[in-house]
This record gives sequence, C-alpha cells and structure tokens, in this order.
Amino acid sequence: MTIAGLASTYSFSDCSAIPAQWERFNHLRAQIPHPIDGATYGVCAAGDGPGTMKYYAGIGVTDTKGLPEEFETVTLPGARYACFRCDHHIAQIQRVIHTVWNQWLPESGYRPDDSPSFERYTQSYDPKTGAGGFEIWVPIAS
Repeated sequence: MTIAGLASTYSFSDCSAIPAQWERFNHLRAQIPHPIDGATYGVCAAGDGPGTMKYYAGIGVTDTKGLPEEFETVTLPGARYACFRCDHHIAQIQRVIHTVWNQWLPESGYRPDDSPSFERYTQSYDPKTGAGGFEIWVPIAS
C-alpha cells in the first residue's frame, strides 16, 4: 500500500512534534488526490541516521499523480505483522508503543523485520477528540 502524507524526521528520544504534524496533515488532507477512503496511517520508517526515524502522517492512495509538492509517499510492503488494537484515547499511544516494543516483542520470541512499523486509525477514530482507538502494527521477521 502506498501512503501519501506529511513526513518529518525525529530522534527516537523526542517525538513531541508528531501531534502538530497530524494537525497540519488533517488540515491539508483534502488536497491529496486519489485517496483510499477510510483509515489514516502513522508510518515509522528508517531515518537519516542512527537513533532517528522518518515519520509519515498520511492516508492510503491509489495513485500518486498530482500529489502536491509538500506531500511525500512511503510504501508499506507485504510483510508479516503483529497487530495490537487499543480502544483507549490517543493519549495512551506512547505507553502502548513502549509496551509492545519493550515488553511484548522481547518476550514473544519474535524479532522485528526491517519493514516500516505503523499506526492505523480507522474511521471510528476522531482526530478532534482523540477517541475511537488505534492499532499498532509491528513487522515480524518470518
């Protein structure tokens, strides 16, 4: 799946600007041509150096033609993922991510794959209130 959205690079130790990135994306979202209606995605891909990641706030698209210059794309390859659903408020996302990566993954016997990990926000998620739940998808090596 191809995701089109706004991208920024963050250090793993400071991702505090991600909510502002989402706010900006939500204001510009209507400018993205060829959207796949439904879910939005927060994609964590390889960064520019050690301890960094490139984060995309975006939506799936069927085509990238006509995409405004400020938007970037990332492709989610076919991969094996572990999916974690959380029905709590978005304020819980850092706790959930920390638990998945630092507790579940080491105890599971699985190891992460190099594919991007991502958050998925379904149509039940309300970006204005932060309610409606979210999913955390972690790529797992086969």
